[in-house]
Amino acid sequence: MIYNQDPELLKQFEQDSIPCHWHVYALKDPHDGAVRYVGITFNPDQRLNGHLAEQSDSRKSAWIATLRKRGLAPELHVLESGDGGWSAQAECEQRWIARFRPTGKLFNLTSGGETGRGRGAERVTYTPECSARRRAGRKPKRAYGELPGEAEVVQRIRELWAQEYGYLTIAKDLNEAGIKTRLKGRPPMRNAA
Repeated sequence: MIYNQDPELLKQFEQDSIPCHWHVYALKDPHDGAVRYVGITFNPDQRLNGHLAEQSDSRKSAWIATLRKRGLAPELHVLESGDGGWSAQAECEQRWIARFRPTGKLFNLTSGGETGRGRGAERVTYTPECSARRRAGRKPKRAYGELPGEAEVVQRIRELWAQEYGYLTIAKDLNEAGIKTRLKGRPPMRNAA
């Protein structure tokens, strides 16, 4: 059973009241044996299959996809196992990530210890190196009207607003004129409340 799928078990496990056999594992590169990722699991075989099936835009997934194209797979090695609750496994994961972080080869973005923890109950802390990479990769946002063709749209919106038209009427006018949003016509994502 995966505890993330059982809210009652998760609550009890987070309170350290139920011992649960966990494993801190490393994914190693089959070429040179370098540790590329450290994680926690309750079932190593199932977790390795999960990594192999994962399709995301993370560096870890790209690395696994490259290996698979060559007919290889990462090697999963259990580093340490335990029967403690949440704090014991979190401390263990953090210790192993800290041990391998200096190699510069880890794909872990955080210092560990936040896996499965109530989704948002704790803030994820990124390492300084990861934070710097994330900031460096961001493109500066441009104000509306700076991109080609936007100045006319902004002027049109201002004129309609000055005539005391509301948001919906202005949006309808722009839609009828065939003017697409900056997101290429896709509506912006809304937060589910």
